[in-house]
Parts: sequence; C-alpha cells; structure tokens
Amino acid sequence: MLPAKIYTLLIAAMLGLSSTHAQTSEKALENLRQNFTTESIYIHFDNDVYIAGETIWFKAYLFAGLQPSLYSTAINIDLLNDSGRVISNKILPVIRSSAVGEFELSVDAPQMSYTVRAYTKRMMNFGSEYFYERRLQVLNPVNVRQGNDPAITPVISFLPEGGNMVGGLPLVVAFKASNQFGDPLDIEGEITDSKSIQVVSFKSVHDGMGKFIFLPEADERYTAQYIINNQKGEVALPPVKVSGVTLLIQDLNDKKNFIINRGKLASEAMTPAYLLGIQNNTSMFRIDLPGRNSLVKGEIPVKELASGILQLTLFTKEGLPLAERMLFINNNDFVAGGKLIVDTLARQPHKKNVFTFSVEDTIQGTYSAAITDLNKEIASSSSENMISRMMMQNDVKGYIHNPLYYFSGHDELRKTNLDLVMLTNGWRRFNWDQVINNRLPAMTFKDDNYISFSGKAYKYNSNLIVPNTMLYAFISTKDSSSDILMLDVDSTGSFYMPGMIFNDTATVAFRQISQKDKNVSVGASVESLRKQFSYVPLTFNKVIPSILKNDPLTLKATKRFQYLKEENERFVTLQNVKLSAAKRVTNTALVQSRYETGLFTTSATHLYDFVTNPLKGNPYLNVFDYLRNEAVGVRVNGFQVLIRNTRSFSGPIYATLFLDGIEAQPEFISTIPFAEIALVKVYSNGFVGAVGGGTGGAIAIFTKKGDDRNSISGSTLNRIKLEGFSPVKEFYSPDYSTTVAGARVDKRRTLYWNPYINTSSTNRDIQLSLFNSDDPGPMKLILTGFTAEGKLLHFEKIIE
Repeated sequence: MLPAKIYTLLIAAMLGLSSTHAQTSEKALENLRQNFTTESIYIHFDNDVYIAGETIWFKAYLFAGLQPSLYSTAINIDLLNDSGRVISNKILPVIRSSAVGEFELSVDAPQMSYTVRAYTKRMMNFGSEYFYERRLQVLNPVNVRQGNDPAITPVISFLPEGGNMVGGLPLVVAFKASNQFGDPLDIEGEITDSKSIQVVSFKSVHDGMGKFIFLPEADERYTAQYIINNQKGEVALPPVKVSGVTLLIQDLNDKKNFIINRGKLASEAMTPAYLLGIQNNTSMFRIDLPGRNSLVKGEIPVKELASGILQLTLFTKEGLPLAERMLFINNNDFVAGGKLIVDTLARQPHKKNVFTFSVEDTIQGTYSAAITDLNKEIASSSSENMISRMMMQNDVKGYIHNPLYYFSGHDELRKTNLDLVMLTNGWRRFNWDQVINNRLPAMTFKDDNYISFSGKAYKYNSNLIVPNTMLYAFISTKDSSSDILMLDVDSTGSFYMPGMIFNDTATVAFRQISQKDKNVSVGASVESLRKQFSYVPLTFNKVIPSILKNDPLTLKATKRFQYLKEENERFVTLQNVKLSAAKRVTNTALVQSRYETGLFTTSATHLYDFVTNPLKGNPYLNVFDYLRNEAVGVRVNGFQVLIRNTRSFSGPIYATLFLDGIEAQPEFISTIPFAEIALVKVYSNGFVGAVGGGTGGAIAIFTKKGDDRNSISGSTLNRIKLEGFSPVKEFYSPDYSTTVAGARVDKRRTLYWNPYINTSSTNRDIQLSLFNSDDPGPMKLILTGFTAEGKLLHFEKIIE
C-alpha cells in the first residue's frame, strides 16, 4: 500500500502534470491545522427518552479532529426547554478527554422535546454552530401542554454537485425536503424551464432526499414544481452560470473517480489548476491538473485515506476555490472491537449478573456502560451513537435524521443514501475565503487550566506589595476536603494559583511562609466559571413538543411516572425527618463521630473539642500556641511536642503528629490558623498508629469541615471564595448481597451506569456486575468510548 503523498505524485505523473503552482491553499490549511483546530463533543446518555422524575445520566467525550482532545479542561453542558431557556446547567472538569455528570428532572417537568447543548471555551471562538446539540424527549402524562401541533412548513433545497450549475455541462442535482424542525418529508415533482416545459422529474428515495441528472442551458431559469403531503408548491433552483467548471464523483466498484468539466471561462485566471483532498483540516493529497483540457478524469486514492469525511476542493493556480464536494470514506479503521462474555446470568429478582467485555485494542482507553431494562424502554424516533456523531454529524451543517442508520450496516443502499447526506449537507469546518485571507477567529476565549487565578500579595491591611516571597495557600472545599499549596511571589508581588479541581465552592486563605509578619492581604480578580461560559447562542431551533399518541407507550409512561412520583414523595418525607433530626444540639460525642475514623476512634488521655466549646476571639496563633499554654502534661519546644517528659538514653522522645488522620510534619501543621481546628486528641501512653508504637505518644489534630467551618471567625488570614465545578451525584445500584430485598420497591429502568471505566495494555477486561430489580427481564447493554489513539468503541447487545 502506497502512502498518500507518493500516490499523489503517481497520479500527477500519469496525467503528465507538474507541481509548480503556488501553495497558497496548503499553507493556509496548515496554519488552520496548527492554530485553529476545532473541538467536537459526543455525549453518551443512559437512555434516549426520559420520564419526568428520572435522572439523565451522561458522559461527555471531547475530540480534536478524530483524536481525544487535550485542549480543554472544562466543559459547559446545558439542558434547555423548547423555548431555548436554560433550565439546568453543569460545568464539569475534563479528565482523560471526558466529563461525567447528570441532570435531575423534577416530577413536574413538562412533557416536551428538550435540548442538551454542550461546548468548551475553545469552541466559543468558532460560534454556536460548532456546539454539540441533541434532542431529548421527556414524557409527563399529567403535564402535557395543550393545543394543536404547529403548522408544518416545508424547507426544500436543491444543491448541484460541486456547487455549480453551468450552462451546457451535465450535472447531478441533489435535493432535500424537511419540515422546519429538520424532520424529513417525502417529496416528488418535476423540474420546468422558464416556458413551463418539463425537463426532468424527481422523487425522494430516502428521508426526503434524492437526486437527478440533467443538462442545464445557459441563462435559463428552472423551477421545481413539487408535492408534499398532497400539497403543491414550487421553489426556484439555483441560477445557471454562463461560465465555470463542475466537479462530479463517479463510483466504480470500490473505486471513486472524479470528473472535472470545464465550460466557457470568464478569464484564464479561472482555469482549474489542482484538486485538494482535506480531512480534519489536513491536506491529504493534491492532484495537479492539465491547463487546457476541457475534461479531466482521475482516481481518488481512497484506500490510502483514513475513514471519515473527505472534502474535495478544486482551485485555480492562485488558490481561488472553484468547486467543492464531500465524500464519506469508510476503510473501517476507526473501530475498536471487543468481545462480551456472559459470566453469570440470573433470571430471578434481586440476583446478581456478571458480564465481562474484553477490549481488543491494547492502547489505554476510557469508556462508559449503561444497562437498561428492555421491557421499560421507550423507543425514540431519533438515534445516534459515538460513531455516527464523530464520523459524520460533527463535520456537516444542519440536522441529520436518524444518523445511526448509515452506520448500522455496509450494504450498497446505505452507502448510496449516505452519499445523499454528503450532497445535501454543507461542510462546516471552515470557509475557504476566510482561511485563505486569514480572516480566522481571534481565539478570545481561552481555557483556564481547570480553576486558576492570579493575584498580588500586599502587606496586611496595606497597599504596599510584598515582593519576592512565598505564600501558603490553604484550600478548604465544601465537601470537607483540604489542601495546601506553596506559591512563588515575584518581584512585582504577583503570584499564580495553578489549576485546581473541586466541586461546589472553596475558600482559599493566604499566609507568608518564612517572614516574622506572616499575615498578608491578597488582591485577585476572580471570574466565576458561569461567567466564563456565559454565551448567548446566535439561533435556537425551536422543537416540537413531544405528545404521546401511541396507546402502549402512553400506558408504559403513565405506570413509570406513577412509580417515580411515589418515590419522590417518599424521598421528601425522609428529607423532612432528617431535617428534624439535624436540629438536635451538637455535643462532643457527635463531633467525634464526624471526625474520628479508624485508630483515632480510640480513647485519648485528653480531648479538646473546639466545635462544641469554641474559644472566644481565637486568642492563639496555631495549635502549638494552644498546647503550650493550655494542654495538661504537654511541653512544646518550637514545633516539637513532648508528652509527660518522655525520654530515652539518647534524649527526649517527641510525640508523633497526625493531621486529619495522616502523619504530618510539625512545620506544616504550624501554618494552619487555630480558628481552623476542630478537635485535638492527646495520646500520652503510646499510639499503635505511629512508627515504633508511638513511644513518645501522639497528637491527633482535626481541621474543621462542612457546616463547622461556618463558626470560623476572627482569623487574620485574607480569604477568597472560589466557585467550583458542578457537584456530581453517584449512581445508585442496590447490592442485594447486603441489602434486604423488599425494603423498598425496585422498578429501576437503568439497572447499571458506570462512566468511570478505564483500560490499559495490561488490563483490557471490563467487568460489569449488577443485581436484578423486582421484575427482571431482557437487558440492553451499551458500552461506548475511545482509545487514546482515537479509535471508537460502540458495542450494543440485547441480553435475553
């Protein structure tokens, strides 16, 4: 097999051509590839149709071209109603080129067609047409909007192959008919000239699409007289040009040939000079053309190309585009295969099933799996998967009805119908005029490396900067986790807080490391994540509200909704009980239960609880300052703690120090303000968790978390509040090996959802285990994802 570049030279040699023309278009394309690569998104949902009260579980996969994207670290995902209003929003961190989240639908969510829209900051530079959009039907039998369906407005397009209708040159004209929402309409009719004489008839063959061949005359005007749903209408065809060229594609067995017809030219400068083949903003081949031939034929090096959409563009020697054509190349090199083994298949309620899927590819990959109850599935009229989205939908303009159809087989009819999509949907990756003339996006929106910000350090309560120093940054999040970073401050007092990942919110406090006066003030410009992703779309395609008209589906949706409604009412009752219990007065025993784990639950010699018994005014700088002045039987030398004067022949044996259950260095602990301390436990008679059995005793220090942090006051540290990523809920899957069956009704529709599946060269087996619900039946498994090299996996199987 010859490389594409060598193959190109052979074609040029066979045609007796040269390669002396300027490389304007190739240079512009290389600039586009290097500096303006666009991203695209696919989202795997656990279902295609939802019922009010359910949770929409999803995993988003991020691509740059056909490779996992390394550009973005955050993604914005919106759920919009049928008027384009955002009713729920998630901003999620991108890890391994993917992000995980969910939308919770209330039981009051009205029945309609919702839209999920997703984009990164990089995608915002290119406009909303590059955003991911997917319709999701939500059913609610008791909240159906009343009124008639909107009137259908036909949208009809006639598109000459290559883009030009030139007088005297034969050509193919493709057509497409749909309603205003993109759904296909069957169409038939005839083409007439300006004298109302029929030239050719036409009729759609697949999803409102078709094509016909005819020979237009120069300066003639043609009109399509059509019939849709027994309603007549007419629409004008594109104007016929007096001069120009046409670009046609001819399929011969497994080969694809191009045919270039040259008619009368407006000038010699409009002579076609070369044909360029582009995939993923990369020039794959160039075929130079003879300057005077009116008809040129040649073969496209299909076998040398990667699978995906190929854009052919015909240029003049000065790089002016004359004609364009899209083709789909399928060499089946984009699929990551695998094999499913059913280890255990249970047929009884609450019994365990175990399946193993072995990925063929040894390259590491990331995947998500959904297993649903087939008896509870509600069929969708629109379907897609990762392969259809990434190989076709993200590269073309407009809505494509049922894209999954084109990738569900390899028969000739599907190939022919897929080519109709290529003929009737425009290429959206770039515009040649903008590329060649360097009118490209300013790339104003830049990724911030997760959550980052910069600032300046000042003397406490002063406008004087603190240069050339180092700061401790104490980070405490709402989920009770904490961390400490060391930041360099330059000669201007500036510092940079590197990328952080946390959910909800975080508080960051600052302090100098080595100076006598450790307190600083910090000036920082912090822009919230929501503000960074605020974007008003140019357009929003209003979609038809979904209305149940199928009796079996109505019954299924109604039964499912009633179950969800009862579950919601039970949850609200439990929440009220929990809220009532939470009103009890806090005491030391409750505080200990929240903080102590493992070995630290054992009784200590002394216990100091600063949550139940807070000190007024926070009089101590840190925990060592407190122990030095208040603790019984403790001596503090600097940051070393001696309990009961424990010694050996070689000298004093100091206590081992633990911070939040982990052994920590005293210098590190000294940086934590005393106001942050919740509990201190002093073990004077040894501690088994310390090295050597803790002969010198141990000090266990616990910092405040959760609601206890609300009591922090009076600290002299400068604090900044940061908005984090959207919290992610954990998918609930009962474990009947430990849970008593019958404790609650189990009517799950999604039996299993796992978006955190990763494989490697040494671990290619994916094990899926789940328990049956109350009424087990056939299951539908969908496993999808990609490898680090961009191969796509979509595996779907019905398990009876």
